[in-house]
This record gives sequence, C-alpha cells and structure tokens, in this order.
Amino acid sequence: DGGLNKLICCTDHLASRNLHYFYNGKKFVFATTPNPILALDDICPVVNENKLMTMTIPYAKHLFWGESWFKDIFPVQAATLMTIDQNGIKKKTYWTPDIYKALSFKDEAEFAEAFREKLFKAVNDRMRSRFPVTALLSGGLDSSAIVSVAARILEGKNRELQVFSGILPEGADPGLADERYYIDQFKSLPNVNINYISAEGKGFFSDLEELQTTIYAPTLIASHYLHRSFASAVRQHGSRVLLGGGGGEMGISYHGTGCYAEFFRKMQWSTLWHELRYRKKINAEQFWQTAYTDVVKPIVPEMVANIIRPKYLDRVRVNC
Repeated sequence: DGGLNKLICCTDHLASRNLHYFYNGKKFVFATTPNPILALDDICPVVNENKLMTMTIPYAKHLFWGESWFKDIFPVQAATLMTIDQNGIKKKTYWTPDIYKALSFKDEAEFAEAFREKLFKAVNDRMRSRFPVTALLSGGLDSSAIVSVAARILEGKNRELQVFSGILPEGADPGLADERYYIDQFKSLPNVNINYISAEGKGFFSDLEELQTTIYAPTLIASHYLHRSFASAVRQHGSRVLLGGGGGEMGISYHGTGCYAEFFRKMQWSTLWHELRYRKKINAEQFWQTAYTDVVKPIVPEMVANIIRPKYLDRVRVNC
C-alpha cells in the first residue's frame, strides 16, 4: 500500500504456499523459503535450537510450528494477515476451522457428492496457470484421485495432463515390485500422458553436494534423487504447477495422529475410549499399544519441551 507506506503479506487458509520472513527492526525480507533470505550477505545462517531439539524427541514435529530451522527467520502461519510499516510487524489470524460445526446430510450419497464437489474445486483452484499442468502418479489412491480429477477438468479445456511416475529401472531385482500395473490404468484416459521415471544410475548418495545448497530443513529422505528427477522432468515440460497426493492419508480417519491426544487433553475420554476400541476392532491393533503411541507420545514431547526449553536455550547458543 504505497499510500500508507505499508507492506501487506497474507497466507491462504491452510498455508499451502510457504512464506518466510526476516526482520531485525530495520530490515524486512520475505521469500517462499529461507534459502534466498540466507543468501544475503548481512544475514547470518544461525541454527534454531528449538527446532533442532525436536529432532531428538519422537513425535515432536508439531512443536514450534511458528519457527523455522534458522534463527530470526520465521514462517507465516496459515490464515494470517501480516502488515509491516515503520511501527513494526502486526499479525492477525483471519480464519480458524470450526471443529465443532457438524455436517448435516441425509445419507452417505450426499456426503460423497459434497466431498466430490470440494475435491474438484480444490484441484481446479490449483491448476490456474498459463503453463502446462503436471502431476505425480504413484498408483496409490491419493495421487490417483488427484490425477483423475485433474484430467477430467483439463479434458473440458482441451488440455493435456503430463504425469510422472517412479518405476524400477530395467534389470532391477525381480523380487522387487513397483506400482506400474496401477499406474497403467490411466493409459485409457485420452488426455493423460504418462512419463516413467526410473532415475537409473542414481541413488541415495547422488548429488549430495547440490543438496547442501538447496535444502532448508533437515528432512533428507532416501528417495531424494527421484524427486530431483521429477523436478527436472517438470522443468523440461515448462510446467510451474505440479500436483501430488502427498499427505492425503494424513486425515483424522487414517491413524488419528494428534486427534486422540486432543481428545485426552480436552478430557473427552468417553470419545477417546470409543475411538480406540473401534480402532482395535478395525485394524486388529493392541488397545494399549495404540493408546501409548497415539495418546501418550504426542503429549510427552510438549511437556518435556516446556520444562527443558528455557534452561537449554539460555545455555546453548550457536553463533556465526
């Protein structure tokens, strides 16, 4: 806002697009990731001990969401409106999910139709690009659902969908199997073009030197070389939109991470007991093992962090 000499930054409802910033009272810098911020000469890459501490505690990923892996660089949380002017930074949360609002449909068919409508809208909103749209396809239910919807939407616009699927290279161990059978089911769709990616000759130790300059969180995974191959293929097709099903299984109905612990914290013990009993019935899991894994463990790290954080952070400092 040039008239008010004010900068306005805003994230979407779920922060599906990242936004990070640095502010020291005199300078404000923002970017989608910490990397370009850290590239500035006068900003020192200092490790954030808060986040580093969570790596030593199982089930601690939910701690310190408001901090990044670097000191003085912060992520803007979901549904946040942030303004910056000569008086500093002000933040306002413009939306929070209503966890008590109940959905009312007369039967499962209405539930399914409402879900279908939301899914199509969510996928369609993320395909607004004048460049080619691409997607990842593993053969699992999550990416298959995304590709199916995206293909249907693009078909109505006479556009093609390029998809990328990771498969085993030729000559791989015959005892290994990939999901090519399920991936190939999409060959029947007229506007879907499947690109098989095997990253032959690549492995966990490939391109580690380049990763040091591109990764901004210590979450290195064994298949990083495959993801780099996906990114390279996407660039070759001139795409700036890559759809994927990652995280689709993390809903409450899957394994309830965080949900059961929330029932316990709010003393909704009857609901918790009911959910754990049916979890045992459906998945044939040990009741107390599930209670320990999904109720006790998520709570303990937060308690431990609140106890040791002040003393630990006063004693340990990582300087430039």
